[in-house]
Amino acid sequence: ESGLTVMHHNAESEKGNLSVHKFWAAHKTLIVCLMANPEVSILDSVYTVLDQCRWRGDVTVNEPGSIFREGVHELKSVEWIHHAGFAYMPLSTSDLTLRLTTVQGKWSDVNKAGSRETVTEKIFMPVLHQPKASMAAGYVVASCKTPGDTQSLKRRPDWRVLRNDGQCQSVLFRDGTCMTAFASSGAVKPGKRKELSVDKACLVLLSGNRLWVSDPTHAGGTVRVRLGSDQSQVILPTDGASVEVKF
Repeated sequence: ESGLTVMHHNAESEKGNLSVHKFWAAHKTLIVCLMANPEVSILDSVYTVLDQCRWRGDVTVNEPGSIFREGVHELKSVEWIHHAGFAYMPLSTSDLTLRLTTVQGKWSDVNKAGSRETVTEKIFMPVLHQPKASMAAGYVVASCKTPGDTQSLKRRPDWRVLRNDGQCQSVLFRDGTCMTAFASSGAVKPGKRKELSVDKACLVLLSGNRLWVSDPTHAGGTVRVRLGSDQSQVILPTDGASVEVKF
């Protein structure tokens, strides 16, 4: 029902380098993705592909009834897109390129053992543009049956971003579940709850009165976790498995 993962993404090419902290928090019917601490030396535009799948049915943007047809659409001030039972929401109003096009390809281009037969499909691909000067950004993918449901979720979101920077990325959900990636020692305050802090890099999932910690670097070692006035020393396994903390 809930899960958290992170990645420190580094890309190097002849056109320049890109480094960014990426964070995904999956809870019930939605996924929150955060991007922070960018280091960019790329001359070209920076963007994130939110999805690439078969185009199935109406694609609605920003309000019910605003349906887009086949083509490449350069969109300004996008709040949400709805397609095939899913909503795609930038965390802040953003520019996107929406591709509703017919493409061809061969599975053998991906894997030599795949079919060499040419496949033709119509695809749906929303692409989020990210200004280099402020690449700390994010988006949400949620299960929404209709564009109306998407609009309602945008107006009353089930999540709140607590932090999104190079030291900490954290999301609080409406039911009180909090997911946090600490890149170093740090602290967050999950809503009206007591402050949560750690003394080294780790992932923390807090749900109700239960708390789990894991080490995505697989280095292991000991981490001190504090929740309000309560604290605990936790030995992290080197396989990245989660450990429930008892206070």
